[in-house]
Amino acid sequence: MSSASGELSVSENSPYAAVTAGQFATTCEHDEASCAGRVGNVLMSRILTSPNTHICVPGISYASSVGPWLKNHPDAANMSADDGIYLALITLYKCGPPSNY
Repeated sequence: MSSASGELSVSENSPYAAVTAGQFATTCEHDEASCAGRVGNVLMSRILTSPNTHICVPGISYASSVGPWLKNHPDAANMSADDGIYLALITLYKCGPPSNY
């Protein structure tokens, strides 16, 4: 959808529009594809800016665990969405034991 200025507009119910991690987790329940897209964007962005990040994703469906992890960790709900996503990723997919990815 485009606005009058030619910019793409994003629905407020989209994971891309979520400001906090709690909002992101809620919007992921209704839009898994956009959720996965934003998780992938955060992963790539953080890897580029933090090359010492040790995240070992187990496969292509890694993003599907981020929303539920955030839902189960209400202490992260008020973090920025990107910071919450990153926290979930480094917690869920830390390289080495016990996951051994």
